[in-house]
Amino acid sequence: MPLGRASALDAVRALSRPGATPERGAKEVAALVRLVVMTSEALRWKPIREAFGGDWESEIFITREQAELVPRWVDLSYLVFRWEATGARGEEKAWRPRGSRRSASTMRPRHFPSSIFSSGRESCVSA
Repeated sequence: MPLGRASALDAVRALSRPGATPERGAKEVAALVRLVVMTSEALRWKPIREAFGGDWESEIFITREQAELVPRWVDLSYLVFRWEATGARGEEKAWRPRGSRRSASTMRPRHFPSSIFSSGRESCVSA
């Protein structure tokens, strides 16, 4: 998954076309994932932000280790598609990933050192 300025612009163009939704095709899904990684995940995880933050103009790829910082990609993807399918928002009922007793909003990685979090504190990840 390429990250950087050109990738961000391509993602914005793909998602801003009239009628563009993640269900329309793989290009929109890939665009959404790239934007999430370059925005919210880069804010949460210092190693992801540092991977492309210093060289925004070049095409950069994150490593497998950096990708694994984002916990439970399958469950997160399921929640995005569930949200799209049901139109449900967070104020209704908390979703629980399949097989989990915890709601998605309380899931956070416990086995990573706090130094990899954006502010250096675990509190920047929902508790």
